[in-house]
Amino acid sequence: MEERYGRLVVLARFRTSGRFGWLMYTCRCDCGTVKNHRAGHVRGGKARSCGCLRRELTIRLNLERMVHEESSIGKRTAEYRAWCSARSRTIGKRCLKSGELYQGRGIGFDPRWNDFAVFLADMGRKPSPKHSLDRIDNDKGYSPQN
Repeated sequence: MEERYGRLVVLARFRTSGRFGWLMYTCRCDCGTVKNHRAGHVRGGKARSCGCLRRELTIRLNLERMVHEESSIGKRTAEYRAWCSARSRTIGKRCLKSGELYQGRGIGFDPRWNDFAVFLADMGRKPSPKHSLDRIDNDKGYSPQN
């Protein structure tokens, strides 16, 4: 039976040499990384992965914070403004003129992109202020392929 703590599975135990002689665990993380941790940190929940969990949570938190700040404070980034404009042109009901130009021609918006975080993950940040969101084929909708 394996000894599991969070994403870590204990493979071996050993003591460090030196003054304190810490009890250590060699653990395999669910991501495949093998790393040594202090046993007390593993058992106490301070070490729950090799570090991959922290990276994932940090990325998710930063995306959520960015979406919240951009949608609530009003200091919207260029990427957020481009996303809002493209969505309103293609799926918005209030914009009659652009609706005729986009919806009337069958220009759509990738449903995955209704979430700004997914759009940003696919498109990335704007390389420079001179860049804009454009479609390669003017007769097709907004999507990662176009």
